[in-house]
Amino acid sequence: MNSPRIQIWTGNVGGHNRIAQALAWGLTQQQPDVQIELVDIYSPSLVNRRFSRTANSYDRFVARAPWLWGVAFYASRPRPVVRLVRTVASRLTRRSALRQLLGEPPDVLVSVIPDVGQLGAVPRVMHSKPTVIMVVSDLVNIHRAWLSPQADLVLAPTEPAMAAFRRYKVPPARLQLVGYPMRSGLFCPPGQPPRRPPQGALKVLFMGGASGSGRMLAHIEHLVATGLRLEITAVCGKNTRLQRQLATLVEHSAPGIQLNVLGYTDQIPQLMHSADVLITKAGPSTVFEAVACQLPVVLTAHLPGQEGGNAEFFEQQGVAVRSSGPSETARIVAGFVADPRRLERLRQPVLAEQTCQATPKIAEIILRAAEGSLAARSQIN
Repeated sequence: MNSPRIQIWTGNVGGHNRIAQALAWGLTQQQPDVQIELVDIYSPSLVNRRFSRTANSYDRFVARAPWLWGVAFYASRPRPVVRLVRTVASRLTRRSALRQLLGEPPDVLVSVIPDVGQLGAVPRVMHSKPTVIMVVSDLVNIHRAWLSPQADLVLAPTEPAMAAFRRYKVPPARLQLVGYPMRSGLFCPPGQPPRRPPQGALKVLFMGGASGSGRMLAHIEHLVATGLRLEITAVCGKNTRLQRQLATLVEHSAPGIQLNVLGYTDQIPQLMHSADVLITKAGPSTVFEAVACQLPVVLTAHLPGQEGGNAEFFEQQGVAVRSSGPSETARIVAGFVADPRRLERLRQPVLAEQTCQATPKIAEIILRAAEGSLAARSQIN
């Protein structure tokens, strides 16, 4: 039997590429000869150039006007609006490029991004539709765009997401709870030693996603002003303006504060494993990576709309505390310095193990679907 062919549709927005890479890793771990193709479905070669530029401006959009993103999220959720968006996006999809992309049909098409129309164009360029699996990354607030008419299976990350899909009347046979897809190979290395209590200065890792959002500057300024003995590492992502502002702050930091400022980096696993606490917004990929590392989290913000409910979810899971503003963040960190046992209460080994197993579980489901497609094709031939 031929090796399975898997196409993973993603987009250069948010954390979707991280999820696509996680699934590619999980698939190759279980079946090394699997053929995987990662597709940026918003690339100019596949969609109208204006639509491509709009889709790929996500990071700048959420960094500069997160409230406006929330308005767009809720305004676009009703069924008629989703239908209209899909109709327009389908027409903006380059059919010839899509036909070429699917020239050698995949056994399974995995979408890690909501369907805003491109999946609807697939039946128009193929004689037979491949098995389509939607891997959902929103935890609580579920946009109707995840409800693709083309999907044969919807994989949900959390119980609140499952409940939302049930309210949307997704048939139980097409719905499965699998956990959150994250890069287990980087954050769940075998033989990882148990996390030790803080030694010396409290090591604080500050992240704001690729856009450096979440009022990082204000929170770090308040931490620097506390006079506590802290070692702060700030990851600014692609936000060069924030990076310059924090570099200036380094020059005026108190003697007990060590502030390291980074831009975009691929050293996040190492930084998480060495930190004592993570301060970030409630982005699911970052927080679940911290959960896998058993790294306590302070949540400072969330992106309106799709991240709504995330902070409450993680707090209920016992892995995070919420901060209402920079002064409270400083108070929470001071509490950790005074009593490090508070950090221990935010480590959940069982949830960490479940998180590490999510990607292998999803990979197994995808490969099983691919085997079914291969078997059906061999019978036809």
